[in-house]
Amino acid sequence: MRGAGLVALPMYQPNAVPRKLLTVEDEITFFARWEKTVYVATKRGCYRINLRSGNITSIPELEHKQIRSLYISGPEEMWITTYGDGFFRYYKNKLTALPPDANNYLSTAHCIVPDKQGYFWITTNNGLFQISQDDLRNYTKDTTTTLYYHYYDKNDGFLTNEFNGDCVPCAVKLDNGILSLPSLRGLVFFNPDSIRGSLPENHLFVDKIIADKREMPVAGHLNLPRKLNQLSFKVSSPYMGNRKNLQIAYSLQEDNQPVLWLPVPEDGTISLSMLSSGDYTLVIRKLNGFGKNNYEEKIITFSIAVAWYQTTWARILFMMGILAGSFMFIHLRIRYIQRRNTQLEAAVTLKTKELQQRTDIQERIIRSVSHDIQTPLKYQQLLSRKLYESLFQERLPALTELAKLVHDHTHRLSFMTDNLLKYLKVQVASGPLQKETFLLANLVRDVLMIFQGIALEKGTETHNDVPAQLEWEGNMQLLSVVLHNLVDNAVKVTRNGTISIGTEVRHNQTVILVKDTGPGMPAGLLQWLNEKDLPVPSQSGMGLMIVKELISLLELELYVSSLPGEGCCFCIQARTS
Repeated sequence: MRGAGLVALPMYQPNAVPRKLLTVEDEITFFARWEKTVYVATKRGCYRINLRSGNITSIPELEHKQIRSLYISGPEEMWITTYGDGFFRYYKNKLTALPPDANNYLSTAHCIVPDKQGYFWITTNNGLFQISQDDLRNYTKDTTTTLYYHYYDKNDGFLTNEFNGDCVPCAVKLDNGILSLPSLRGLVFFNPDSIRGSLPENHLFVDKIIADKREMPVAGHLNLPRKLNQLSFKVSSPYMGNRKNLQIAYSLQEDNQPVLWLPVPEDGTISLSMLSSGDYTLVIRKLNGFGKNNYEEKIITFSIAVAWYQTTWARILFMMGILAGSFMFIHLRIRYIQRRNTQLEAAVTLKTKELQQRTDIQERIIRSVSHDIQTPLKYQQLLSRKLYESLFQERLPALTELAKLVHDHTHRLSFMTDNLLKYLKVQVASGPLQKETFLLANLVRDVLMIFQGIALEKGTETHNDVPAQLEWEGNMQLLSVVLHNLVDNAVKVTRNGTISIGTEVRHNQTVILVKDTGPGMPAGLLQWLNEKDLPVPSQSGMGLMIVKELISLLELELYVSSLPGEGCCFCIQARTS
């Protein structure tokens, strides 16, 4: 019963209680015992139970095999039949799959029964097989040997070829030596010790050789023309028994090629076609019955003439032509490469000169901005602050407010010029960016402080929501340029709203969020910011172009979300691999 497992009940103990030995979900199909070891077979494997220790192990090689029967022939040897996978020998904890018969009937092997003559009798869905035990053991030592399986079917007196399995015992041997096997049409009785099967022991003959309808001599080496379409060999062996026991195979052997044995068709005709030129050896082998290497062979050698282009002289001339052509090709290729290298060197020199000129121009621009713009701006910023402080002390509100406005705009212009210089210096500089660890909240505080006055004029509040002790690793100057440009754009478009910079943790990563409550961003500009390799839209200003390029240099990623009338959110995070 499925899921019931296996229990043990002491035979001579009064009021004995069954003791469960094994619990399995699959149906138990067979069990066998050798001394203190019990083997339990199921439709998905086999278990081994030690009755002394109670230890239960499985045989890994038999997992997922539907076992039909077990036959234990010694303390370290067991024979196993399966439904669909043939039969096996399990010897010294090693499983060997035994080869199938020519018709693959043994793939559904039901039961193995030994006789006194040293043979196994194996029932299947398609007849009964007699096999030498010594042959099977020799095969497990040397799998290159050939096994002879003797086959019996209805022609030998059965009412049906289909035998039964999945029963314990799978066969019964009576005291007088009679063997009883279950089949679909009753029990089959016979004495295996008195059976003398008709073995195919007669000689093997090659009756005829035909090359493209031309009969060739059977004896001696064959020399065949080059343009040969078909070569046929007619073989036979006198045998009055079951034709399935006449096992003849052939192998067409060439130098350094693996040997492949193919069965000879029932009409005894071996047909070879489309053979290339060369020397061949055809080996025809017939099994004579039980026993190691008990076969008869016929060996036929033949040659197919080579074409003129396959001769030694043709090959030499061909190789000489290849060498000459290769030498000419290499010579021309070297000349082409040399000429190409000269052109490339000239192009590289010109390009290097152009790049050097551009670098010189950029450096002059940086020096000019630093000297001619940034220095006067800083001086003007100091003067505007002095003016603002003086007017504030003199208590002149209108002029004080005007001076403060001049100071704020000058300070903002000075800071933007400084950011532009940082960006230009990065473009000119070479080598990796310098990284450091800094408090992100301090950097955000400095950025928001620049725009606080201008934002208040528009009725907009700025918020620093970054935790005070949060550390960020990267280039602080370039990150400040990015945040400065984002806040600058937010201040321009936001009135009577809020601008905030905060952080979140997403997928174990800290993310910087720059939000505003402005009118939102055009769809084309939003797509350009979120995707790579798109042309710069007309709505984009210098600030967002700088932001996108610096994000790439800082090895960060930028994602922007926006809805009309609900503002924007810029998400900055580390680049994912």
